[in-house]
Amino acid sequence: MRQEQTDTDDAIEARRIDGFRHMTPAQKFALTGALTRNVRQLALAGIRLRHPGIDAREAQLRLAAMTIDKATMVRAFGWDPERGEPNVFLIGQAGVGKTSLGKIVAERLKRHFFDLDEEVERFHHKNLDELRRDFLGVHSYRAAKIDVLLSFSKDARNAVIAVSSDCARERRVWKLMREKGVTIHLYADPIEVNERCPIYVGGRELSAEEKKGMHKRLAREAKSLFNYHRPFYERANHTLDITGLGIEAAAQRLCDLISRVARERREEQDAAQVP
Repeated sequence: MRQEQTDTDDAIEARRIDGFRHMTPAQKFALTGALTRNVRQLALAGIRLRHPGIDAREAQLRLAAMTIDKATMVRAFGWDPERGEPNVFLIGQAGVGKTSLGKIVAERLKRHFFDLDEEVERFHHKNLDELRRDFLGVHSYRAAKIDVLLSFSKDARNAVIAVSSDCARERRVWKLMREKGVTIHLYADPIEVNERCPIYVGGRELSAEEKKGMHKRLAREAKSLFNYHRPFYERANHTLDITGLGIEAAAQRLCDLISRVARERREEQDAAQVP
């Protein structure tokens, strides 16, 4: 009697098993080989999706590393499966450019880009407004965002990940970021960020004239909000000041920093493998 659960009709399943039993050894061997090749192709497709831009040799090494332990990979092939470009976690105040800059540098450096808000929407199949209504409060909503972050980040490699400020305050998020990559704080003068971002009051966006009339109040609130998150921003491995820079100049600065960090990490890994 079959123990596994299946949606196949019992009579059809019986005929399928009977067909397997009547196969010749050669036919079974050919079928097993075809299934093995299909699994390998699927695994390679997943590897190339997670590591865009790698060559054929590295793809095959990463495939082998799925079933061979790290010590054997290093001893047999001189290749460490944990070696690679570190994930980059971008933190900073809302509106500083984590998403827009993250997308640009990820494309230029052939990395994956993940925006936490977009991943939350994809995970729950709802937009952010619907999600905020579904959760009882800001704390439960933040917890749900963190669960999604931990879920997709645990296996991410060679990625740029934009992390919202509320999540960057959480201890388990910092544990993940330290273990899985490097953290870059994108900094711009809070007043400058506040001036270029839309401000909503009562569900309506303030006009430029209205923002100008409320300049002192908005500037005070922007500084206060930045200072509230500042102790957590200061934990980052690196801080990049993009005050006064256009998006292209800021993106180039960020590309240069990420490339330098990746190069230093490779040099450290090479030095560690020298006997």
